[in-house]
Amino acid sequence: MYHGIGAVVSAVIEWVKRLVLAALFAFAQETDPPIPLPFTGGGAESAVRDALAKVEGVGHVAVKSSSAQVAMKCGVALSLEEAGKALAGVSCKPDEAIAASWASYFATKEPPTAEALKKALSGLKGFKSARPEGSGFRAVFDGAEQATIADVRKATGATNVFLAPAKDGARYICLTHPEIAHLAEVRCPRCGVTLSKELA
Repeated sequence: MYHGIGAVVSAVIEWVKRLVLAALFAFAQETDPPIPLPFTGGGAESAVRDALAKVEGVGHVAVKSSSAQVAMKCGVALSLEEAGKALAGVSCKPDEAIAASWASYFATKEPPTAEALKKALSGLKGFKSARPEGSGFRAVFDGAEQATIADVRKATGATNVFLAPAKDGARYICLTHPEIAHLAEVRCPRCGVTLSKELA
């Protein structure tokens, strides 16, 4: 009889250990690595920091000179459109001279075709591939010299861009929710589907 109780106690202790470790891991992973966000305009560093901190999904912002480092809450991509709206309130705007590999999703007015994407993007530096998805597309850029977000928007007419960090050249994305991008294969917090690996 005591042997059965001991096994139950051991199982409960093991379960509690796992919960504590999971909680500690979640705490340590509260935000993703920061996304570089250069900006133009005359806003004070503290005003820029406070404005960007109000954007949905932002966990932490550090500002120095005319560049911000925006750490998003785990799994949430930064909407460049929302960052632009926030910065407009302090007389600034995002500088889209960010490497295209930071983009996890490009939104467009009309869903593009694979052929149109290939034609528009194939001449850009570092372009590897692109595929239509939802009402926009995902594109893979690589290398030390690559196109910027501004280059891709000009070539495709993208209306919004979602920025997210990558790890070892990849990130995990939700095929239904473009604003979700994570560094690990977890479930989408919006729909519960396991995220898909994407080269970045």
